[in-house]
Amino acid sequence: MAAILFLLLAWLSGTLLLQKTIGPFEFLDVPDKALRLAGLWAAGLWVGILPVTLATYVLAALSARFFPVTYPLQLANACVISELSLVLAFVLRPSLRSVRTSSGRPVRKNPILPVQNWPAGTTMTLGIGLASLVLGSFLMWDSFVIEQGQLSAGYSIFGDFAPHTALVRSFAVGWNWPTGYPHFAGDGIHYHFLFYFLCANLHYLGLPIDWAINLPSILSFMSVVILLALLARAAMRQTLAAVLAPVLFFFRSSLALPLEIGRQWRLDAEAVADVSVLSRLGRVIRTLWEKNQFIGTTPHDAWGLWTLNVYINQRHFLSGLAILILLILLMLPDLQKPAARGRAPVLDLPGTPALWLSETRASLKSMHVRQLVAGLVWVCLPFWHGSVLVASLLLLLTWWVFLKRRLVWSLAGGLALVSALIQIRFFAGAGSGNSAVSMQRLWGFIAEDKSWAGVLLYLLLVTGLALPAGWIAALELGRLARLMMAASATLILFLFSISLTVDVTANHKYLMIALMFVSIPLAGALARLLARRSVAAKILACCLAITLTGTGLYETRLLVNINHNKLTLPLDSPVVSWIMDQTPPRSVFLTAPYHYHAFFYSGRQAYYGHAYYAWSAGHDTSFRDALVKKLLSSTEADWPDVIAVLKDQKIDYLLVDDDLRYHPDFRVNEAFFNAHFERVAAFPEQSNTVIYDLRKWRDHA
Repeated sequence: MAAILFLLLAWLSGTLLLQKTIGPFEFLDVPDKALRLAGLWAAGLWVGILPVTLATYVLAALSARFFPVTYPLQLANACVISELSLVLAFVLRPSLRSVRTSSGRPVRKNPILPVQNWPAGTTMTLGIGLASLVLGSFLMWDSFVIEQGQLSAGYSIFGDFAPHTALVRSFAVGWNWPTGYPHFAGDGIHYHFLFYFLCANLHYLGLPIDWAINLPSILSFMSVVILLALLARAAMRQTLAAVLAPVLFFFRSSLALPLEIGRQWRLDAEAVADVSVLSRLGRVIRTLWEKNQFIGTTPHDAWGLWTLNVYINQRHFLSGLAILILLILLMLPDLQKPAARGRAPVLDLPGTPALWLSETRASLKSMHVRQLVAGLVWVCLPFWHGSVLVASLLLLLTWWVFLKRRLVWSLAGGLALVSALIQIRFFAGAGSGNSAVSMQRLWGFIAEDKSWAGVLLYLLLVTGLALPAGWIAALELGRLARLMMAASATLILFLFSISLTVDVTANHKYLMIALMFVSIPLAGALARLLARRSVAAKILACCLAITLTGTGLYETRLLVNINHNKLTLPLDSPVVSWIMDQTPPRSVFLTAPYHYHAFFYSGRQAYYGHAYYAWSAGHDTSFRDALVKKLLSSTEADWPDVIAVLKDQKIDYLLVDDDLRYHPDFRVNEAFFNAHFERVAAFPEQSNTVIYDLRKWRDHA
């Protein structure tokens, strides 16, 4: 299948690029060769997919501009797949020839895959890989799947999947060039969408939409687990730390579970008196086991804001985390020892211009290929995941003084900033709405009490013992552990003081990234305790592990219960079929403010979908809200204004159904549109849907 071929070619190209530049992470102090090889393939997946996906998008955009008759993805994929095939055939030809001959020449000096002996750490690596495959597959398929002709999304994810699935279909069957937000057509795009463009391309190349989204999501989950295990093994130099770090990260520490147990105990005591402790305990456990709502006492805990749910409703975040860990691994050798000024010159302000120039040249000569790979990844990152880009630059800023080759790393980070500015200008600059970045000082995040004491209490409620235990562990484990905690502290300070979007809740990702850093010294400390012969030390380690992961493990059960209920969309909707067959792919519809709705399966865009998605992405929704209200309630006296609005805003069709007729925020003068515009379709059995063609009067105005 073409989709699998595209994915494999991108993956193999990234893995070969890493193999021929940095090798299988031999610069790390990790004796487990199998883990390093797995890390090579996990990193190679994104080193290949990021530039290949961006190149595919650029070629598709050029095709849409200069070859409007041909569907953009058709020409783009033909170019990318053929080019990658030729390049890989050329690169692999010597190795393939050596396999076919009997000259005795070795196949590779550093093979990507072992050909004779199983390398060290194979059992552990296979266990980590298999566990991540099973858990990742369960999480993705349990929440989003096609069942009996229905596109089913679990209750915990359908809100976020409304814009995500709309993006996928807008590229796969619609015409989203120049690219816009499907819920807010005609205003550019401020949302980091390239992961969903990858999913859209896989969908266009033949995968069903659930496979097109779930397959890269599962690969993302596996790559995060493997790369985090490799990072923990390299930083802590403990084999068991590689196993514990992903567990501690994904199954979070929090006071939510003990507080919920106490709440359920009190409720049961109020409801039923005079029962034994064991009987009450059994009732509480049964209630917790059957619960189908997220737990917690802080704002938005009911959204699952800190749970595993984040990784299944924002699939692009997982791939962003894998990319971030790769950048850390590339920096790690330059953090192993304090920077030696004589051996790795730094551009210092004191001195003469001649000295500055000399030190600059020496720094550039000391550049390692790792910085080039990091630069390549950074350049492609801004519209893959913006929060991860910001986190990576904050990480670079925190570690800058401790890095060797600081000037070169600064240049690589500078490339990321330049790339971000260019991409923001390209994707969002043409729109008339707000900026894609809206920086504001906003102390306290979403904590109800924004005093220092209130913020610390909020952190304790959300993260439990993870932060204090992490700092205690870091003080004992050495320099790299302390640097990990310093990075987490920078991210936490940033999320509580600055917001780069109008929706400050989006800052929660910085705390989740910070907890990823915290999981590394915690894993190292637990591994050391378990390695001791003392029974007391082992008991302490087990108690700490249960305390640090109990809430996260329980929330996995909550996810299963919540996503047992699903919101479904029919894939054979007559309305959607008519729209796809009878309207141009680039059409813009004025509709009810849909969120997760079958309309978006047509690949067409809504002029004003659900306002929250566009608002949180940085679009100016207030102006459009007023405009739509006025337009829908127009009368004969407003006829000139209606034509002017349709022409200026490039609205092609009006779709009126019961959702719009009975919406509390809109009043539709359907008689006006029925008198002046052609009714091109009607579906009485589909919520009394009527479609009006608005193009005739608009185009002749």
